[in-house]
Amino acid sequence: MSFTLEEFTPATLSSVNMRAEMHGSDPIPATDLGLSMEGSNNLLLMFDPALKAALYKREGEADEPEFDELDPTSNMPFLRSSSISMPIALKNEYLGRRVTIDYGLGGKSNIVLDNCDVNHFSVECSEGGSVKIKFRVQASGVSEKSLGKLASLVKHDIKVTVTVSDGAGQDAMPGIAPAVDPGPPPEAGDIFVATHAPAAVQAARAVLKAKLGSKKPAKKTVTGFAGKKVAAKKVAKKG
Repeated sequence: MSFTLEEFTPATLSSVNMRAEMHGSDPIPATDLGLSMEGSNNLLLMFDPALKAALYKREGEADEPEFDELDPTSNMPFLRSSSISMPIALKNEYLGRRVTIDYGLGGKSNIVLDNCDVNHFSVECSEGGSVKIKFRVQASGVSEKSLGKLASLVKHDIKVTVTVSDGAGQDAMPGIAPAVDPGPPPEAGDIFVATHAPAAVQAARAVLKAKLGSKKPAKKTVTGFAGKKVAAKKVAKKG
């Protein structure tokens, strides 16, 4: 399961935090958005198939409270325990998401944030089968125009979609780190230098390897019979 909102969904933009991220030596504009949304406890199924049943129970189970306002879309409207402190924090993190916020006119006027990280989830469960979900959207490379639009929507009700960006990376699930390419194995000389040599020597070796790696040795050629070029060969001198 994955946290996605394919259709424009009512939410509240509770906060916009402007910041900068360093890409190399260049700072680029970035922002953290705080959003909240309310709905049926069926939303919990997007995070974990077992989460809803862990927090809610079906009508007809023992010790159900008397409650008039039941969510008609939920088949498990009663809290399983009143001893759980709310809200509950979730560890789920979703990478490479496209977050689109309707700016009122639709189409090109919408605020589109690509390759966002969606995380910092918290869930407040209520008796009757409704939940309030808060989460954070982290976006970088945001245009000044989009930042201005976002600032004007703070504390306002909005409509938002959360979908997977093109070429999105792997989601980070609780307790599981995204896969990382380890690259080629280190050479024996590199291991020795990294273990025993001072930092200055390690830096000098890294610079030398970078220079050597950028220069491919050219093949030596000599002119043979009929003007054809052939590869030069070293011939050992006989004593």
